[in-house]
Amino acid sequence: MDKYRRYFPGCETQVHHLSQLNIGILWIGKIFLEFLNPGEGEETVNKFLKKRGEGLHHIAYRVDNIEEEVRRWEEAGAEAVSYTHLRAHE
Repeated sequence: MDKYRRYFPGCETQVHHLSQLNIGILWIGKIFLEFLNPGEGEETVNKFLKKRGEGLHHIAYRVDNIEEEVRRWEEAGAEAVSYTHLRAHE
């Protein structure tokens, strides 16, 4: 998380160390970024992280058109393993 704190100074951060997973959350206003890195064990997330490496895991923010936003990110070079459209609480 220290690396990402440098990119976003003054932002609220949370770090959770679990037995099989380390989770870092960085809040930028109403947006949060979630970072994962492997702990011990062979659960699915750890296998994925050991193969692909640490990095950004989730980005969450509200958009009017999810398909258009995913297309924009892909055109900018982002690679999504998957994405989910979650209906926001109104």
